[in-house]
Amino acid sequence: RVGRIEAGWTLDGDDVTYTVTVPVGREGELVLGPAYKDAVVDGKPLPTPGKEKARSLLAPGTHTITFRISRTAG
Repeated sequence: RVGRIEAGWTLDGDDVTYTVTVPVGREGELVLGPAYKDAVVDGKPLPTPGKEKARSLLAPGTHTITFRISRTAG
């Protein structure tokens, strides 16, 4: 066993907050599709490459990720 991964989220309208804990000795990868707008990881904006998925490596520790969900009526 390496360690415990923890994750949680809240939703307020279109605003989402994730809290993720990566165990010591490991790393994680955050992958967000184009429908996720204005992403911020640990207080730093995450560049969104147009129609591509946005990616960020997550070092060991607890991280806060916020973004907006772009919903389309349908």
